[in-house]
Amino acid sequence: MIDFAIPAELADRRDRIRGFVADQIVPFEKDPRLTRHGPNEDLRTEMVGLARDAGLLTFQAPRRFGGWEPSHREQAVLFEAAGWSTLGPVALNCAAPDEANMYLLGKIADDAQVEKFLMPVIEGRQRSVFAMTEPGGAGSDPGQLRTEAVFDGTEYVINGRKWLITGANGARTWIIMAKVTPNPYVPEGPTLFLCDGGTPGIELERVMDTMDRNYVEGHGVVRFDNLRLPATAVLGEGGQALRYAQLRLTPARLTHAMRWLGAATRAQSIAVEHARSRTAFGKTLGEHQGVGFLLADNEIALQQCRLAIWWACWTLDTGAKGRHESSMVKAAVSEELFKVADRCVQVLGGMGISDETPVGMIFSDMRAFRLYDGPTEVHKYAIARQVLRDAPR
Repeated sequence: MIDFAIPAELADRRDRIRGFVADQIVPFEKDPRLTRHGPNEDLRTEMVGLARDAGLLTFQAPRRFGGWEPSHREQAVLFEAAGWSTLGPVALNCAAPDEANMYLLGKIADDAQVEKFLMPVIEGRQRSVFAMTEPGGAGSDPGQLRTEAVFDGTEYVINGRKWLITGANGARTWIIMAKVTPNPYVPEGPTLFLCDGGTPGIELERVMDTMDRNYVEGHGVVRFDNLRLPATAVLGEGGQALRYAQLRLTPARLTHAMRWLGAATRAQSIAVEHARSRTAFGKTLGEHQGVGFLLADNEIALQQCRLAIWWACWTLDTGAKGRHESSMVKAAVSEELFKVADRCVQVLGGMGISDETPVGMIFSDMRAFRLYDGPTEVHKYAIARQVLRDAPR
């Protein structure tokens, strides 16, 4: 039998997070430091301080690092609560890309790397990036990686160009994917490297103008110009970057979905309140069947998304890799939540396309979510291949 009850301790933690976000973080949605490139570092620092004071900072971290170490199913409940505001995950230090980077580093970093690169991120003292995506190179197909790392027996020299690198401006913990060229010393192929963002050879060309504004300092275009790193900069094993990327992305797709479920639920609550109070043609909007059906469709979609996320999280909690399930949920949830946000804009009318409420911002950010961690079409391609492999012959 399946039990959908939320245990009392988990419900209490959920309510603490939701209350913190609603009371202390929502007011920052009108702060001028929330720019078209997302919250700036000053705003992030202030909000992180509030979460630290509330005892909620980086709650998802393993216990050995001071966190609650929730299971994937427990994360689904807690991250949804954090997502009530798009700033909530930033304040609580469970936003992308830091949350997924912390997860990966906690799995494969050595002790020295944990101390230098992971702990400052867990403590909210610095931010991290995952530098993989390239213009004309690696993206949905990481096999097209163009950035190269040449090893001379002592150092790696990295050259290449990346873009859509979330949070690149000001980040200190850098995870860089580069292709190690053939050499007689170390494994060749896609490899992950760790370094400080202030290392000579990392050049931030610009911050891109994008339609979303919920990630700290936006998305950068970066050039590596003879970036020199020691052999100790390799993260995990050489040549294994694509495998590690999947280790990072499988749960990251789900935490994205959890956070955006919270934001979509917030949008629905705003639309419902508007439909209760706004009148047209002699009755409230909600009494008109057309509007009522939009709200009903939203409620159905929100619950379907929630259950799909819980199912995939349960799969991971059993010890399964969950790549297939994670792809299914990412594809379905990103599409459905975008429809939810779109219907909320429709219910709000002119108000919905303005900044009078956060719904317009949630809508545009949700459109970007459909692309993050793989567009729907890539996930459907992977799902179809799995279906064809598993079909009886």
